[in-house]
Amino acid sequence: MSKQIQNLETTLTTLRKKVFNYATLPLERLSENQKFWIGFALLCLITTFLINNPFLRIANEQYKEGDIAHESIISPADITVIDETETETIKQTIRESIRPIFTFEAKRADEAVQSFRAAWESLAKKTSNSNSNAQTETNVKSEVQWAGAGGAELGKAFTARRFSPNELEAITRVLRENAEGSIYGDQDRQYFQEEITLVDRQKPNQQLVVKLPESGMTALSEARNNLKSGLKQIKSLSETEVEAFNAALAPLVQPSIAFDSVATNNARDAETKSVEPVKISLKRGQTIVREGDTITGNILSQISAIRSYSSSKRQWNRFFGLLAIITALFWVAWKFIQHRGIVPRLVLSEQKTFALFGFVVLVQTAIMAVFFRLAEFTLSQPTIGNNCGRFDWFIERLGCGRSNRLYSTTIYSQHGSLGNRLRSG
Repeated sequence: MSKQIQNLETTLTTLRKKVFNYATLPLERLSENQKFWIGFALLCLITTFLINNPFLRIANEQYKEGDIAHESIISPADITVIDETETETIKQTIRESIRPIFTFEAKRADEAVQSFRAAWESLAKKTSNSNSNAQTETNVKSEVQWAGAGGAELGKAFTARRFSPNELEAITRVLRENAEGSIYGDQDRQYFQEEITLVDRQKPNQQLVVKLPESGMTALSEARNNLKSGLKQIKSLSETEVEAFNAALAPLVQPSIAFDSVATNNARDAETKSVEPVKISLKRGQTIVREGDTITGNILSQISAIRSYSSSKRQWNRFFGLLAIITALFWVAWKFIQHRGIVPRLVLSEQKTFALFGFVVLVQTAIMAVFFRLAEFTLSQPTIGNNCGRFDWFIERLGCGRSNRLYSTTIYSQHGSLGNRLRSG
């Protein structure tokens, strides 16, 4: 008959039995008393975790500046923390107050003129050597190349005719006029403020504060446009020659003022390092905000300090304190059951009676914990309409049932019902 019953068992049932037997194998070596106290410890731990899980972070109500406080908030202890937000705000304000640093090159115009003259003299020398070798004019124009900026092909335009010294002097003057002065790169315009610090690269110890720099300086694109306009003012130059000289001279007009990001960041970092962290100091029992008051920026910082303190330092304190309370209550329940004897209606031993009692408490605690989590989650959601305000008030009052209240209600209700059964028996 037993073989027929075994044959009726499914593979899943057989596997489940094997897993159960394997899992309970270490328990078979323990005595009944040892099994009971291990179960007692697990019951206390699981119940405590259900009521107050230190690893679970439930989103508290997030206030914004200008909101109305739904309840009074009181400091639970003496708290001294650093206000990271306010400290960072002060540092950012100081960083923005430090003027951006720009470097100044005073010899940009001289360098541009020297570069043009050197390239022109090189071109004239090549042309002179070609003429001395009795080469034809056509061959000269095709062989001589421009050594300066703008490309080698400009040599053909520059050797098409002989330019007079006055023309060269006028071209040089236009280049100098548009290459000198305070010229900044168009990409550095974004770093301008009402005031900037100007440092001469030749004399780094001398610094000059310039107000409204954009109004007194010239952008690189504007300087090059002015260069082309100046070349057009030379009447003896044809349009082709103007384009050729502009192609050769425009690259020589370079910014004389450049943003120094390294020096600026170093100056700002040096100032922010001297900023003392802003501390928030609260006394135990100090009222942070009363119900109905308006939330301000200072109150937000204090609420954040309390939340940080509670989540870091008080979480495990509450857990172990609650564990001690739950262990004591279960111990009282066990001693009550132990001294009342066996329940006639259930015909259970003392250990099994307590196991039944603990199971009922555990299941009821788990169900209540789920609903409390649901209540806190619902409370954290944004409200819609006036009716939701009343519902939130109800949920808030429901969610404010703290872990001790939740557990005491559960344990005493089960304790009383079981006591009534024992007395009726």
